[in-house]
Amino acid sequence: MPARTPAWLLRTRIDWIGALGVSGFQGREVELAELSQWILQEHCRLITILGMGGIGKSALVSLLGQQLAPQFEIVLWRSVRDAPSCEELVADAITFCSETPPSELPVSLERRIDQLVARLQKRRCLLVLDNLETLLEERDSASTCRWVGHAHTSLVSAVCWSPDGTRLATCSDDHTVRLWQAEDGILLQTLQGHSKDVASIVWSPDGRFLASCGHDGVTHMWEMQSAAHLCTLRGDRPYERLAIVETTGLNEAQKTTLRALGAIEEREGLLKE
Repeated sequence: MPARTPAWLLRTRIDWIGALGVSGFQGREVELAELSQWILQEHCRLITILGMGGIGKSALVSLLGQQLAPQFEIVLWRSVRDAPSCEELVADAITFCSETPPSELPVSLERRIDQLVARLQKRRCLLVLDNLETLLEERDSASTCRWVGHAHTSLVSAVCWSPDGTRLATCSDDHTVRLWQAEDGILLQTLQGHSKDVASIVWSPDGRFLASCGHDGVTHMWEMQSAAHLCTLRGDRPYERLAIVETTGLNEAQKTTLRALGAIEEREGLLKE
């Protein structure tokens, strides 16, 4: 007896041609869960995934799209590696998202985009553009997409312009924050201090300071003229400031765990955390 087609597949229009096969994909559970939350719960309308080539961005998104497909009415994957014109790309998306193919499309790109947006607003659509940087490289020789992330060794999690627009800060799963010259992409500074992935960064309004927040539970403050580290802010951990110097029966592994959770030891007048 032939297998029954899932109900969601009957109501969802899918074109996943060109997406990477992910039958052997492993790991990245944290990233998949975070992206799913952004899309399904926080209703983010635009997500950009940045990082150096070859680290698995396309595979990650391919698996994510397959997992989320039942939640959408239209699912479309397009690779722009061969750099089609924006007019062609938008026209293709309009045709796929239409109940009946339009007999004629506007000549101007702006009007085509308006038509595509109107269709996307009517139905739940998941549109994935792979290798988008190809279009930016072809049309904008100063595009930062060509160089942001090249110095990072893992997924870029945030990009933030300085208030005056002259510098660009990026942070990554490689535990670093990097400062770039916006005009030509020269790497100015690499800021190190986090012990885990750096999740977000923000400039002060005057551009003199930068704050970085990581999955290690700390926020570092930086003075950006000299790239000097100013201070570390940490939220209270479960055993913050709990003195265990007089505690007996703990082995070294247990003490290490407690110290990581905020406990402290005092020995010979020195504070050990």
